[in-house]
Formats: sequence, structure tokens, C-alpha cells
Amino acid sequence: MEKDTPPTGLNSVYKKIHEIMKVIGIIEKDKTNDFHKYKYASEFAIKKAVHEQLVAQKLILQLSQHSFAKDGNITTVIFNYAFVDIETGDKMEGVFSGTGEDKGDKGLYKAFTGCLKYLLTTTFLIPTGDDPEAAKEIEAVKEQPKQQTPSKPKMTKEIADNYIAAILAGEIGMYEEATSKYDITPNGIKILSEAVAKRKKESGELWATSNYPTSNYKTRNTIPV
Repeated sequence: MEKDTPPTGLNSVYKKIHEIMKVIGIIEKDKTNDFHKYKYASEFAIKKAVHEQLVAQKLILQLSQHSFAKDGNITTVIFNYAFVDIETGDKMEGVFSGTGEDKGDKGLYKAFTGCLKYLLTTTFLIPTGDDPEAAKEIEAVKEQPKQQTPSKPKMTKEIADNYIAAILAGEIGMYEEATSKYDITPNGIKILSEAVAKRKKESGELWATSNYPTSNYKTRNTIPV
């Protein structure tokens, strides 16, 4: 009876990567992104889980920096990698890149960290909460300019005098126009209300002002606004 021949070449590496994928599964999200408000699996958690399985399967990961470039605060790094089967010497090789953003001198470190993290999560298809597309959407919402309500022009004494003259002449509706169109001080509102009340009283009507009682309306020439 023939014995099973151990896989060789890339087949041995693929088989061991497959075994690791079956064991690792989902890695618990152990960190929180304070800015974007979501939880994710940290680099430490990912490396710890993968390291244990690489050792068990007798695989090692070799990395060598190919190149890196910096553009402002963004550093991009490209690495050559190889998963090597130490039992056969066979390897699976490739190239992977990562980016990091930092205003100081940590851009290269962050780029390497991101590169390694995403190499591992991509190779072993490890689901995590670190979703760059979701982060971009959140960032886009945060960066949208807030709609500001147009500010009303302040009512000057001259404008107030014109409105009061119109109200006393019987154009009661000018009160509503003035209060909706201009930024008026509480005292200015009170005086406009008193002008309406005076006109209503002269015409035999009642003007209800719950917030500004009608009293001692003097002349339109003494209106502070």
C-alpha cells in the first residue's frame, strides 16, 4: 500500500495557508478608533493570532523593503514578502504596499505597520472592523460644511422709525414684516408692539401682547433698537 506523498512546491505552502485560514476565523476587535467611532482588530491581535498558526504549520514570513516614497504627510512603502515552508524550503512570494500618515517622522513606521496588517488580513481573509471605506464615508460626512442660517440685518433707528410711522398710519402688517426681516432687540420689539397697540386702541381694536405689555408708549423719536 502506497503512502500519501506530502505536497511539495507551492502546493505545500497553499495547503498550510489553508489550514491556518480554517483555524484563525474572526479576530476579536480589541481597539476603538476614537475619531471615527468604530472598533477594530489591532495589529497586535492580528500578528499574535497569525504567529501562533505560522509556528504550528512550520511556515515563516520573510519581508524585505522594496521602496518607499513620501508625499507631504503620506508615506507609501512597498515590500517583497515570502511565506516559506521550512519543511520543504518552498515559498510563496509577492509584493505588497501600505501607506501611513504622520506629520512627524513616524510615517514609515505607520506605513509598514499598515502594510503588514493588511498583508496578513488579506492572505488569510481575516475579517476585522478596520474598514477604510466606512471611515472615508464618515470623514466625508464630517467634512461637509454646516449649513448656516443667513443672519438678519440689525434694525437701525432710522428703519425702526419708518416701520413705526407705517404702523401708526394703519399698516399693522408692518409689525410682522419688521420682526421677520430684521434682528431686533427685545426693547425694540416692545416698542413696535406698543405702536401696534396704540394704533389698535385708536381704531377700537385690542392688541394682545403676552410678552410685551403695552404701557407708556411715548414717541417714535425715542426708540432704542
